[in-house]
Amino acid sequence: MGMDKIYTYEVSKTHKKDPSLSIVRKSGITAEFTLRELKGERLTMDKRVTELEGQKKINDATVKNIEQHHPEVKKMSEEARYYAATYNEAMVEKKKVDEVLKAYKKAIKEDDAEQKVIADVVGYTEDAK
Repeated sequence: MGMDKIYTYEVSKTHKKDPSLSIVRKSGITAEFTLRELKGERLTMDKRVTELEGQKKINDATVKNIEQHHPEVKKMSEEARYYAATYNEAMVEKKKVDEVLKAYKKAIKEDDAEQKVIADVVGYTEDAK
């Protein structure tokens, strides 16, 4: 959003009660907006910069902590760190999947047993699956 181009501004529709709601036409481009909208965009950008600066501090602290407590990580190549991180993500996901898979297999066994009981109760003779 550089200001290197020279633009002119004119009010295309005045809002009498609240000038920040007046519609402004900017030359050089075709756009209509209100000062309030422009200020809103600026507040959004300011908020995002604050969030990113906070995240940067967290990331810097995390890196420093790991480097202090596990200096071998800093000595690893970028490629090795990438594969170590990928491995870790896969292991975390694997544990989650293993637990969910175990629960589903248990539920299927219980369901098969229940279907067999129900089939016996209703006199159904074919495989309950």
